[in-house]
Amino acid sequence: MKITKRTLIPLRQSGRLVSKRPDRAWAVFLPSDGSKAWVRKYFRHKADAEVFCVIKRSEIIALGVRAKGLTDSVKRDALACLQLLEPIGKSLIEAVSWYSKHHKAHENSVTVSRATEALLRRAKADGLSKRHISSISSVMSIFGRDFALKQVIELTGDDIQSWLDCYKTKTGRPLSAVSHNSYRTYVGLFFSFCIKRRWLSSNPMPQVSQRKVVAQPPRLLSPSDLTVILGATSGDLKLAIALQALCGLRVAEMA
Repeated sequence: MKITKRTLIPLRQSGRLVSKRPDRAWAVFLPSDGSKAWVRKYFRHKADAEVFCVIKRSEIIALGVRAKGLTDSVKRDALACLQLLEPIGKSLIEAVSWYSKHHKAHENSVTVSRATEALLRRAKADGLSKRHISSISSVMSIFGRDFALKQVIELTGDDIQSWLDCYKTKTGRPLSAVSHNSYRTYVGLFFSFCIKRRWLSSNPMPQVSQRKVVAQPPRLLSPSDLTVILGATSGDLKLAIALQALCGLRVAEMA
């Protein structure tokens, strides 16, 4: 029998390698789990390598016995799965591992409605300001209403982006750039909270774009404008307006 790396027999390595790495005097090739590649396992002594080969051969024989016990239905399903995975270059074990991980995460997830309620309770327990809690409640009540029964883990960046882009105010207008970014911030806070609770593994918010806010240049009063305003003002208020206009005081400073 011709000895190759696929015969599961210890192979003596080159003298140059052995002189540098005595612990790699013998090598055994075996297929890598979940791929078509072959990997090497090194041994210092031939006896240790032979014991390893015996164990691996036994495992292969046991695997063959188990494989013969598979039903035709299971074999057809496996072949169909391999055909589906071939274009993306993934193995069956990789696909099953990915599904198992995400299925477990899906079982641990909760609905958006329940997560929103938990977030508000946490905000109150952490002693956040009433204004902050009110803002969270205002945005997340709308978000929770539109996605109430959906699992947190099911929401994608596209879902959130579409929600923000299509949202209409009470007057029927889309969100302004400032409001869009504010809503995006609070929804991002919601998903960060969900990650802490292990209701999902990754935050979809980086996929949601932030709008550029173009600041409007402030309107400057001309001397004639100020004259008209002061002429229509009386008493202490005239002095207050003059101080603000001529000295650049803020309202609180003037008061």
